[in-house]
Amino acid sequence: MRLVGYEYDSESAGIINESYGVEGNIIFSVMHNEDFSHDTFHYYASKIRTGARNSAAEEGIAYSWGNAYYADEHGEMITQKQVVKLLKTYLQSHPQTSLFELFSKNPPVFNLQVKVRSVISSLICDEVERRKGIAGIKALINCGRGDDNYFTIVNEAVGINTTNFDTGVMDLLTKYN
Repeated sequence: MRLVGYEYDSESAGIINESYGVEGNIIFSVMHNEDFSHDTFHYYASKIRTGARNSAAEEGIAYSWGNAYYADEHGEMITQKQVVKLLKTYLQSHPQTSLFELFSKNPPVFNLQVKVRSVISSLICDEVERRKGIAGIKALINCGRGDDNYFTIVNEAVGINTTNFDTGVMDLLTKYN
């Protein structure tokens, strides 16, 4: 296999819970799971993006349209629905938590590698898509690097900004099925 450019790390097989996106026509699966929807979204987003990548926007869309990137202990991809449920449970146990602080600081709040910032952004991106359609998604993909650029598009599309973030996102969480 090495003669044709393949390498295989047998010591890591089945224990590494990360993948490698579509780069140079190569993709590596997460824990033997072949659901590449998260990385496939990033691949195609890079094809239409006109400027710098905005991680909050792209991870939010990838969590929503694909999956939460990581596999669970059974090797199944973690879905947005699962992590939104975990976020709701976390907030019930920690009622004084600021959603904006969770988004900004991205602390480890789950017993998974899943990023709380991306979970929150996925809810926002869903609302942008619901209200503005694909044009809203393209605006997010093309908003440029940084939270200021992200919030400019989000505020224009759905009225959520740094001032009303907690109430706006809590409303999205309440409506989420």
